Amino acid sequence: MPIKVRCKQCDTVLTVSDKARGRAVKCRECGARVQVRSGKRKPRQRVKPADPDDLFGGLNLTAAEDAQKRICPSCARPVREEDEICSYCGVNLLTGQLGERERIRRQRKGPPPDEFYKAAISDGLEFVKGNKGWCLTTALVWALTTTMAVCSAFTLTWYISGRADELRESGSGKVEITDDYVLIDLSENPENDQAEYDGKRYTKSSVGEDYTLRLPGPYHGALRSPPAVFWGVILFISVLGFGGWAWTLAVEIGKATLNRQKELKRFHTDLFSSMAMGFRSIFWPAVLLWPFLLVPLAIQQLAGSQIGSAIAWGCIFLIPTVFFLPVAIIHLTQKYTYRAWLLNWVLKDWLRTLVPSLFVSALFVVLVLSLPLAAGGLLIGFYDGITGYYTSSVETPILSNAVGYSAADASTFFSFTFLRLPLVTMLGFIGSFVVWGVISFPAVFMMRVFGMFGYYFRPDLSLINEQNEMEPAGFGPRFLAGLIDCIMMIIMAGVSFTISYVVTKLFGGLYGLPSYQITLVLMTLGGLMSVALWMLYFSSWESGQNRGTLGKVAVGMMVLTEKGKPVTSKQATQRAAAGIVTILTLFLGFAMCGFHDERRALHDLLSKTKVVWRGETDE
Repeated sequence: MPIKVRCKQCDTVLTVSDKARGRAVKCRECGARVQVRSGKRKPRQRVKPADPDDLFGGLNLTAAEDAQKRICPSCARPVREEDEICSYCGVNLLTGQLGERERIRRQRKGPPPDEFYKAAISDGLEFVKGNKGWCLTTALVWALTTTMAVCSAFTLTWYISGRADELRESGSGKVEITDDYVLIDLSENPENDQAEYDGKRYTKSSVGEDYTLRLPGPYHGALRSPPAVFWGVILFISVLGFGGWAWTLAVEIGKATLNRQKELKRFHTDLFSSMAMGFRSIFWPAVLLWPFLLVPLAIQQLAGSQIGSAIAWGCIFLIPTVFFLPVAIIHLTQKYTYRAWLLNWVLKDWLRTLVPSLFVSALFVVLVLSLPLAAGGLLIGFYDGITGYYTSSVETPILSNAVGYSAADASTFFSFTFLRLPLVTMLGFIGSFVVWGVISFPAVFMMRVFGMFGYYFRPDLSLINEQNEMEPAGFGPRFLAGLIDCIMMIIMAGVSFTISYVVTKLFGGLYGLPSYQITLVLMTLGGLMSVALWMLYFSSWESGQNRGTLGKVAVGMMVLTEKGKPVTSKQATQRAAAGIVTILTLFLGFAMCGFHDERRALHDLLSKTKVVWRGETDE
């Protein structure tokens, strides 16, 4: 006798054979599974007469059971008739055993890794659809920083070109000017010979003992001048802002993904915090591959190949970005990030997740890096042709039609400041916003994929989100913090010697000091300023609210006294002075923290301090 059943998905009424009782059939409309009731009635159970002394003797517990609902035998929660796996506990409803997916989830304490590839794509697309505002914000920030960088590079190029031409024409007398050097030679007649270069008159008292003086060529001389240094710093800040926003957004999206948030909430950020993250975008590859930094320097010094050195530098920055960035981003979402900075730890995590890491890297290269790398390669390879085309076919026609501009006015200050630079700014912003508007969507998509990578492979990445408070920090984290602080020390030394160069050139020219005395003053003043800045950096940061230098704060450590109290300014200064003693031991005093019982180095013992973890509750 035919049986009529109704599909719960599309409400279609199906007529099935009597043989289908107790089985599941497929709906002809939507394809869903439809369970056909068996139709067998349970035999009536004989009810015993109620015992008058039994309060619940007349209660029929069989009738209390809801026979209309299907119940999971493990968690007793209602499930649908067509379900095979309980969506609550993962038990197979037919066998009563734990399902394979749930078994893997409980064993790994996370989702099965085989689901990552499909889930990462679908979840990334859904995230981009729900967070279009962040994509547009990313395009705007990148367009502004790119425009700033383009204007800085444009101004720097214009200044260096004009300054170099000015230096080439500024020589008179016994001066030989070439592209590589400027040679002042008064050796033939030192008593009477004179020379003039860059507005300065040279006599026998202002050159070396052999009456010759070798100076940088016009281009390098212009490159070292204060205006060029200023615009170079502005260009560097622009790069920091670009990379800083990318790293900040990637870390925030990674945190949201690990917390299973579908939308990214607003987070606090400003220019300085973004620049701090920008330092990470530059220093992270250098710190990660620090043993290989000698390779491009060796190629430059030994082989004399600038192209080979440039390729080596490019590989040092590109290889970690392509292969190790997903692992590093996930570690940077944790409270303790030091495993993202040292190669031995990153390499272990990368090898444990080799296949998914290569999958994510391939997506990253194809969707995000391919277009910028291609554009950068074209710009480097055809720089003269591109700049020439812009000048002749874009800039000159637009300005000539607008204000009667001609190519002969290109080098004048007025034309550059009020005509050429505003045009470059406008065209640079429009063009970069279009380009980054296209790239920002796949970039945000890949940031979500990075987060999904961390979510599915969390057990394989050795993530560290907590440390025992006040526990001494080991050699590895302290070594990492030392590398970061060394980079800061190099920057401070560069600033010190730049200021010293300007000061010595100014006063040396005023008082007519010979070149060897200027060099001696430069090295002495630059060295003293560097040491003073280093002492101020370590003492102020370690005695201040941070209780640690930038490197220690980045890793999650702080400096305290032996009794666990914050160090005073005097103690921090003593510790900085003791650090100089550790440096004089060729860092052997620092290696002590690797085997000391309390993980203390030589300068820790001399200053009666220690370096400990901040702990989960310390902010």
